[in-house]
Amino acid sequence: MPGAAQSPPAGQKRPRIGELLVQRGLLTPAQVDEALLQQSAPGKRLGALLVELGMVDERSLIEALSVQLGVPVADLRQSEPDPEAAARVPEALARSLGVVAVQRVEGTLLIAAGDPGDPRVLDEVGRAVAPDRVQLAIAAPRTSGARSTAPTGRWPASAAWSRPSRRPRPAATPTPGPGW
Repeated sequence: MPGAAQSPPAGQKRPRIGELLVQRGLLTPAQVDEALLQQSAPGKRLGALLVELGMVDERSLIEALSVQLGVPVADLRQSEPDPEAAARVPEALARSLGVVAVQRVEGTLLIAAGDPGDPRVLDEVGRAVAPDRVQLAIAAPRTSGARSTAPTGRWPASAAWSRPSRRPRPAATPTPGPGW
């Protein structure tokens, strides 16, 4: 099972997603500034806007968010959650929060969430699965939500988990692409 989520040391803030993407060589500061100017809608997340504008691909964004939040990445397209783990979270709750219970090991339930930074996820899922503990992972919204709404109740056995590399990647030339 992946390690527990890590918070920044006391007194330190999490790095902003734009800063992380610049550090990784995926964007320039000018590109981040341009996106921030276009971020007019209240509540619109910068990462979603960057993907929508084709400045960064969804996988790169997810990997940067993983580093920012200190949680592993769950790729539910490569393997399926354990049905017994999935049964621990009520389906209506899983759908409303965009989560998938992936596996249960020694009283800890691994939860893949489209937004593991949403405090409701840990709080509401934690109450629903008590006395189990909850460990969060990040999944692309398409993979987390799509799997949790399976009408048959068959959820995808164990997920592929990975920690992204913290090394910067070479700069990529942004190309227009589909939004999420």
